[in-house]
Amino acid sequence: MLTYVLAAIAAISMIVGGIGIMNIMWVTVVERTQEIGIRRTVGSRRRDIFQQFVAEAVALSMLSGFLGVGGALVLTYVVGVAFGVGPAWRASRIETLNALRYE
Repeated sequence: MLTYVLAAIAAISMIVGGIGIMNIMWVTVVERTQEIGIRRTVGSRRRDIFQQFVAEAVALSMLSGFLGVGGALVLTYVVGVAFGVGPAWRASRIETLNALRYE
């Protein structure tokens, strides 16, 4: 059951991320309408323009994914250090004889 809940959360996150990328690409198309017109005037095919914008969307999503994974790795390291310092400090302060006598 927990696996299904986590899969649903992941799916919702992917959909939200996809909607964000779609919104960014809509804005990009609107802002670059004149550039698209110029490219069409000098001979670019619709397919060329289509491929350019799909490639930009893929690059944007991959960059976002890499940043997300990198951020998760850094955050995991920080959490590990933050919560491991106390026990590590306590372990380093234990006296040898007391440790050997401990049952």
